[in-house]
Amino acid sequence: MLPSLIPGPYLTDLLAQPDALGALRRGLSDRALDGDLVARLRDGRFRRVLLTGMGSSLHALYPLHLRLSE
Repeated sequence: MLPSLIPGPYLTDLLAQPDALGALRRGLSDRALDGDLVARLRDGRFRRVLLTGMGSSLHALYPLHLRLSE
């Protein structure tokens, strides 16, 4: 038997993630997602990049962390 879900703000946030990611994508300009971002990182305009995550999200960011550290 599967446990029942307990409604609340945490569950609401989890279920809203696909919509939030879609809104983020729509809010970003195409320019923000192209190779220009890499050039801006390399030319020193950004001193730091902050990657955050918990659990599997943190582990999913690790390859990006390694790539940016190159």
